[in-house]
Amino acid sequence: VAADVSIQRDLDAALEWMEEMSLQLHAERRDRADVLDLREIDFLSGLADGELERLAEVLTRREFAAGETICREGEEGDRMWLLAKGSVSVRLISADGHLNLRLASLSRGTTIGEMALVEQARRSATIVADEHVVCYELLRDGYTRLLSEQPVIATKLLTNLSRELARRLRRTSEDLRSRT
Repeated sequence: VAADVSIQRDLDAALEWMEEMSLQLHAERRDRADVLDLREIDFLSGLADGELERLAEVLTRREFAAGETICREGEEGDRMWLLAKGSVSVRLISADGHLNLRLASLSRGTTIGEMALVEQARRSATIVADEHVVCYELLRDGYTRLLSEQPVIATKLLTNLSRELARRLRRTSEDLRSRT
């Protein structure tokens, strides 16, 4: 893919354009990447094999095509996903109703949609598949079942979730600091 030179309106738009070019340039290599097994997903670190098996009972494997919307800003946050293959963009909707600002690009091995699930709130952003995505979906009912029937597993997941959210907040703080 040849990258056409483009002048962007601001730094955010330029960075988004560069991310998009990078995604396109490396799409073939990423498409060949294997689907991560549950053991390989960092969010699930610390879970023993038996605990992973019990967790797998409440997960559903899902696939999304490139460009497909996984969830929309404002929807009920009744599920989260563990990305096993591919990448997604987290976007905000502008006042005129169009997807506008890319907040983040996330790739295999991470989680999406967890904030709304845990908070029992509406989605704060829209998530779109940048390429073919394979993920494991955890519905609120499964999450609630884990909390009541498997408290040790739920505690490990909440600890890992806290660590992931702290990492993202720290990264956001560093990004904002670098812009000032």
